[in-house]
Amino acid sequence: MPYEYWCGVCRTVSEHASEAEAAAERGAHIAAVHHGRRPDRERLQALPSAPSPPSAPRRPGPGPALALVAVILAALIAWALHLDPPAAPHTPPGPALPTPQPWASLFPSIGATTPPHPGP
Repeated sequence: MPYEYWCGVCRTVSEHASEAEAAAERGAHIAAVHHGRRPDRERLQALPSAPSPPSAPRRPGPGPALALVAVILAALIAWALHLDPPAAPHTPPGPALPTPQPWASLFPSIGATTPPHPGP
């Protein structure tokens, strides 16, 4: 497993094939550059191994297909109801409504005394 030595003061990084090689580099670096004093924020850590090859793509479950079927079914039902709306029951016509006279409601005294307009 590869290892890495990182010096936080110098900001140097060195990669090694084993932990023993990285530790030897650490000791040599401290002796040569820092005169035997251990620098602050240094680390000796294992590097992650090589990434594994990508796996086969995952097939989606039945959820998206079921949702699509539900939407299509709802659209077909709505379309069918729109084509053949339910028939309303037949209701006979009610009594004839009186002819509206807007001025009579505003001026009741005029509407009651005004004779009807003579025809041609």
